[in-house]
Amino acid sequence: MGKIILKGFAGLKDAMKAVEAAQCLTLIREGRHVAAYDILKSVQDYSSYAPEEKRKIADVFYQVAKLFQHEENFDKAEKCLVEAINLDKNHPFATLRLDVLKKARKRLLSEYEKARQVVKGQPLSLDMFRKAQNKIFRDTIKITCYKECDNPKGESPLHCAECKGFIKSPKTKVEVKIGVDDCFMLGIYRWKGDTRASENYSCMVRKFKHGDYELAQAVSRLFADSISKRTNFLKSIDIITAVPGDPIRTRDRGYNPPSVLAEGLADRFGVPFIEGLLRKKESLRAKDLSAADISKIYQDAGKKSCDLKGRVVLLVDDVATRGTTLSTCAQILKKLGAEKVYTAVLAKAETTSRRERKIMSDLDKLAQWHQLSMSKFLGPIRFKALFDRFGPEVHRVFDLSDEELLSIKGITKQAVAGIREQAGKYEESYEFMKKQLALADQCGGGILTLDSPDYPIFLRKSATSHAIIYYRGEIGKFKDYKKAVAIVGSREATEESKVIAEETAKELARRGWVITSGLANGIDAAAHKGALAAKGLTIAFLGCGPDVIYPAGSDNLNAEIADKGLILSEFPFGTKVEDWRLKKRNKTIVGAALGAFVVQTSKSGGAMNAVRGCREQKKPIFTLEPPAGDEMFSGNAEILLEFKGVSVSRENCVKVIADRLSSNDELFPV
Repeated sequence: MGKIILKGFAGLKDAMKAVEAAQCLTLIREGRHVAAYDILKSVQDYSSYAPEEKRKIADVFYQVAKLFQHEENFDKAEKCLVEAINLDKNHPFATLRLDVLKKARKRLLSEYEKARQVVKGQPLSLDMFRKAQNKIFRDTIKITCYKECDNPKGESPLHCAECKGFIKSPKTKVEVKIGVDDCFMLGIYRWKGDTRASENYSCMVRKFKHGDYELAQAVSRLFADSISKRTNFLKSIDIITAVPGDPIRTRDRGYNPPSVLAEGLADRFGVPFIEGLLRKKESLRAKDLSAADISKIYQDAGKKSCDLKGRVVLLVDDVATRGTTLSTCAQILKKLGAEKVYTAVLAKAETTSRRERKIMSDLDKLAQWHQLSMSKFLGPIRFKALFDRFGPEVHRVFDLSDEELLSIKGITKQAVAGIREQAGKYEESYEFMKKQLALADQCGGGILTLDSPDYPIFLRKSATSHAIIYYRGEIGKFKDYKKAVAIVGSREATEESKVIAEETAKELARRGWVITSGLANGIDAAAHKGALAAKGLTIAFLGCGPDVIYPAGSDNLNAEIADKGLILSEFPFGTKVEDWRLKKRNKTIVGAALGAFVVQTSKSGGAMNAVRGCREQKKPIFTLEPPAGDEMFSGNAEILLEFKGVSVSRENCVKVIADRLSSNDELFPV
């Protein structure tokens, strides 16, 4: 700032005959702009000066006005700006700044009236005015506690609305090397340390990004106060502008968060805010791009009326990841003539390099997926909708606004509430998945997410595909198989039914079908044995953790399936059996198959859950013709009458099942 004023005075040495230039230079170096102003005012008449000299003097008045305005000495700032406009009616920023100055005065009057209400009629000294401002500000920011609040000595601007305690201040200035003259970053966004303050700070940033306008004003105040205390470049700022937002997201949200923040700073400091100096050509996320790609998507918006030559610009963004976007935008502003470009960012996202992201630890990824998948009212179908939209980075949904989430097909208000509830539970998921990996290692198992290349394709495309699956066995054998059939039935089946189940499974396995079942006694066990006898592939879906032996006495079969096939569960390692889990796993059994062969069941049998799952997923059901009046086959009769099942016999079941499923590709779940 000082250098700019010095340049102005240096150009006046010959022109300002009534002013001692050397004396002014000394005053400016000492920061005594008031005395410099007095010397400027000592020249009563500039009418004899040439137009170029008037423009230089006008700019010096403008520079001194900035210093007065920074001190909130609005009277003298206004006088300087009026003088600048009188000398140069086309001064690019004096008129803009005068308009902003008037708004700043109105803001102070409004704050003064609010402060008077806080102190309840007491004499309002400057000190009391500031304290009242702080109280209003703290009461505006409403942040939910993370676990419990801290109560440090001294007040903090982050104030918990629940317990009324103070939360520790976030991390302040963050050093980052980017191509700008100076950069101020207030805090850490989504910091994964144990500090509760950073979690609350991330919460505040998310609310600000997603349309909490009541909070936006308070955030701007926090931002402005922090900048004024920790930086020296504010006095020299001519204009404030913002990093342009993604066109589609800006349209959908109705605003650009950096612009909201920049407007708040402009109002706070009385500096003109000019939007549209830059624009973003494509709807791409900067954190997903290389530095070279980022430089291509930002460009000059073509505001020729705004002359930046020799000016100092403050570029504002809400969250910076690597700093490449800021650097690119700063370079464009300098090409437009800006002498200096300073940047101010609300938060620095703690992230990794591009290479490190590619090899992100399994634990971190599992924690993120588990955190989201545990959201209430977010079952497999809704999670799949989010996965289809965001792919492996599905955890990004925590950064979306409610409106953006509700715009995704299938996502309800209840699901959004569940996602919001999970937003602060990363650490819990991290510790949980850490233990799960240890348990998996102990039993020779593993854990897969929906995007894994080893995730079985027939399960991934199922309506019951789960975000995370837990397994024991050689899962890689199954990843490319597309043909699977479920064989299920009663635990207390007749010997003949068990033989039919085993024979059918054996023959279908020989033909390349994967046999899915639930490892229960009776029909399930017979189906698994048949597939193993044919040296085919079989999957046992469990209603407990894959390391839990159930039912009792199935140790040998369990071990053989784990060795030659696959034991798979949607439930974590160590999870015990419960009836509701068994019912839920029945739907997964048929969900992973093209259809189901229900060999024998009563109306009240657990296999009827699989039948209902088939009907919900519109998959064919095959069953044996029941003996008349046999209660043990009453479920078979109901399948044929109520569920439009296909009747088969011991002699033709393999042919009917294989032909019907093979000839109907549209039956494959999508």
